[in-house]
Amino acid sequence: QILVKIPDASVLDVYAQQIGGRLRIEPAALLRDVQARRSGTTPAPPVAVEPRFSPPSGGKTGRVAKDEGYLLGLLIARPELIGEMATELGALDFSNPSYQGIFARMQQMVDAQATVAPLKQLAEFTPEEQHLISRAAMGRYPELDSGSEAVLRQSLEQCLQTLKINAFKRRLKAVGTDLRTAGTSIDNERLAEYQRLAVEREALKEVRHGAS
Repeated sequence: QILVKIPDASVLDVYAQQIGGRLRIEPAALLRDVQARRSGTTPAPPVAVEPRFSPPSGGKTGRVAKDEGYLLGLLIARPELIGEMATELGALDFSNPSYQGIFARMQQMVDAQATVAPLKQLAEFTPEEQHLISRAAMGRYPELDSGSEAVLRQSLEQCLQTLKINAFKRRLKAVGTDLRTAGTSIDNERLAEYQRLAVEREALKEVRHGAS
């Protein structure tokens, strides 16, 4: 059902190859199913196979990292909410600058047309942005399945807080490296910046845990 939403044939082919490789299914079979769904016919039911996926690395089993990709996945489904988050999104320091471009372009789309579907307008994004959007669209988002607006908005807020914390961590690491490199000639201004960032990061952690 997700592949059906990808209009760009080249992008669709790439993901059919990737998914087919993971599930050990011929990509051509996946593409036939996509065409069958688009034409309104019912594809043959898939053969049940033992799951081959492992829990995402870097976190506890059962917990999903609410990173840039997760936030993007939620906003692809509910792009009309991006306007409410425009200020915070614009101020975020993303680990991948392409996310900044995606959210900015989505905001432009919403401003031009209240009802938009980013997956149907992939051609308006760069190849790297198309890749990130298509990957995010393949994720599973319980908040969307729940039908609860409160749950969805809470999750969006948690994503923002997590991204802010991650940005502070990257900045702290960079400043810490500078301080270690300086050796005995420590820059007091940089040291003060490091301490300030550490305090702000802890404050954000408290806000995030309070919202969870």
